Amino acid sequence: MSADPDLNNRVLVIDDMAELHDVFRKLLGPKPRTDDLLQLESMLFDADEAPASDVAFELDFASQGAEGLARVRSAVAEHRPYSMAFVDMRMPPGWDGLQTIEAIWREYHDIEIVICTAYSEYSDHDIVARLGATDQVLFLRKPFDAIEVRQLARALTEKWTRRRRVQERLTELEHRVGALSRELAAVKAQAFEGNDHRTGDRTPNNKTPR
Repeated sequence: MSADPDLNNRVLVIDDMAELHDVFRKLLGPKPRTDDLLQLESMLFDADEAPASDVAFELDFASQGAEGLARVRSAVAEHRPYSMAFVDMRMPPGWDGLQTIEAIWREYHDIEIVICTAYSEYSDHDIVARLGATDQVLFLRKPFDAIEVRQLARALTEKWTRRRRVQERLTELEHRVGALSRELAAVKAQAFEGNDHRTGDRTPNNKTPR
């Protein structure tokens, strides 16, 4: 299956550990394809049957929650928003994960969130009370599995992309309905005016015939 050319693969990682930034680069960044691999593929597959390469995500990194918010603002201003973010729960001395998500969602609520944590400082009740009952937050326990990270990134970027397409389609339909409503109103107004003119032409003469 070929990669979706319209997939928004922009991913933000907010974590205070530089080592984890490197881990995400290795897991989600572009992977070089060696000459040996390319030669093997050419031997095994026809040109139109060659396997599609894994999705390489466009990654940005922030070490603190406030820095992450600044990156989200810049991305939205550039009309290139992030589809998802991996957010660490503990990032001293700045905001924790929940404070970071709350700040981001106040300005850009479309982003999908994965909270990365070694242990839970908040109960499920606390999280729902703070963030609301939402399907836009998932948890990733540390130490995490490489396959799980890739699957989450792929699933959530695809989810964001599908939701954006639906929103754009609904907006397009609303514009069409609005245009049709205006056209119908204009036709009704013309018909009403025509009726008035015809009624006026048929007004009887009040003079009494001799």
